[in-house]
Amino acid sequence: MGALREKVTVSLYYDELVAIEKLKKRLSSDGLLVAPTTSEIVRLALHVLGKASRRELEAAVTVTPDRRAGRPKGLIKHTI
Repeated sequence: MGALREKVTVSLYYDELVAIEKLKKRLSSDGLLVAPTTSEIVRLALHVLGKASRRELEAAVTVTPDRRAGRPKGLIKHTI
């Protein structure tokens, strides 16, 4: 794991942001991470997906909403 990090911007649906917050609380309450960050959740997801079988990846792809090109119109900013 290299020490260089890049800052990126991603677009997520509101329910995905809620899922991240739930994972943060779960990891914290289970004592696995102290005050987990969104970046840690993303890195954990990359680690898990990187080890997933093709069948598991296909299942994940089928339940992931389609991405849309361009910026969303009428963007609503939610606070969680």
